[in-house]
Amino acid sequence: MDEMLECPCCRDGARRDTDGTPVTQKEMELYDREDWKGLVALRERLAAHHGDDPYCLLRLAEAYDLAGERERSLEAAARAYALEPEHPWYQDAVLRALFALGRSEEDFDWRGAAPPVLRLDDHLMVRIEGRLQTDDVGVDGRAGMVDVGMIFYELQEEGYLAFEPQDLLAAARADPRFVIEGKPGNPWESWFITESYRPPAA
Repeated sequence: MDEMLECPCCRDGARRDTDGTPVTQKEMELYDREDWKGLVALRERLAAHHGDDPYCLLRLAEAYDLAGERERSLEAAARAYALEPEHPWYQDAVLRALFALGRSEEDFDWRGAAPPVLRLDDHLMVRIEGRLQTDDVGVDGRAGMVDVGMIFYELQEEGYLAFEPQDLLAAARADPRFVIEGKPGNPWESWFITESYRPPAA
């Protein structure tokens, strides 16, 4: 069946554990209990049988990370990357593991140039300011309202983001160049307000 399923998510979801239980069912139970050691054990069993599947190794790296086993997470991510070095999923997995260990993209032997990494610094905030100054229509068709989460997703198209959406929201709230409205701490319900803002009609 594995050869018939080209989508890695579907391929992994079709697998069963050694007792015949669907892997997805067991994983849901382990996530609900936050049993990260159990998740590691499950994904180690899968990797033992599908060690040439980079997506399987990617999920093993995630399990190690959740269990706090950072070095092993990097090892699994590196194995996945070695199988498909051009795929952004596996590049991101290596970067995520490196940063969790307090390292940088320079601390890995990439095949070619290291993937681009965007950091939450003043250079990036200046770019976001420029992006907002050229925006005509934001959420709900109202000019001047730009979803913080949308900016985060736009930046993801340019490279690996060494910060989370909540970090971007916090930085924007602390920066006098920006006016933020919405729910504190929730980047999906917060907006950058620009000079072209038009309030809704009464």
